[in-house]
Parts: sequence; structure tokens; C-alpha cells
Amino acid sequence: MAKLSMNMRVELAVALIAGVFSLGAAGLSVWSAHRADANARDIAQLQGENAKAIKQMQIDDEQLKAATLHQKEISKFSEPLARSAYDLQSRLYNILKQNFIEVYMTNGDNRERSYVMDGWITPLFGYV
Repeated sequence: MAKLSMNMRVELAVALIAGVFSLGAAGLSVWSAHRADANARDIAQLQGENAKAIKQMQIDDEQLKAATLHQKEISKFSEPLARSAYDLQSRLYNILKQNFIEVYMTNGDNRERSYVMDGWITPLFGYV
């Protein structure tokens, strides 16, 4: 082979270095495009999972609101109902065990009879 001149060697070296950098840039471009595609797939998957999680949170929120409303409705009636049940139990106990009717209706005066009728018998039939 013939000897290359100094200018040719420099030009050849510059061309080889440029070629190496071009191949490196092309490889980097391919790798970057691949990573961009992978990132896009990951983002799409995460967006889908996020949408599912948001939908589940909305369902849970609706169920919680419904349960809270249901609990409010129950509490609106449970306290008065418990109070009425206790009052009825107390009246029945006094009538049956304390001889309330005999003491106040049979042996009582007009005011006590009126108290028994207005305050006990009438409300008692309101439970029935």
C-alpha cells in the first residue's frame, strides 16, 4: 500500500471520528425513541389505572354518602322510639306491678281519676 500523505491521514481520521459520532448519535436517537415509546405506554397504563382509581373513589364516596344519609334517618327515629318504648314499659310496669289503676282509679278522687285518664290511659292506647 502506498503511503498516505499527512493531509489524507488527517482527513481519514476526521472522517472516522465523524462516522463514529454519527453512529453514536443514530444509536442514541434509536434508544431515545424506544424510551419515549416505553414512557408513553407507561403513562397510558398509569392514566388508565388512575381513571379506575378515581371511579372507585367516586363509587366509595357515593356509598359513604348513602350510608351517612341512612344513619341520619335511623338516628332521627331511634331516639324517640327508644324513649317511647321505655315510657310504655314504665307505664305497663306501674299498671301491672304497682296497682296503679286500683290506687288512683278506684280509690282516688276526681282529680286523680282525670290524671289517670288523661296522662296514662289515653297515651297508653296511643301506643296500640
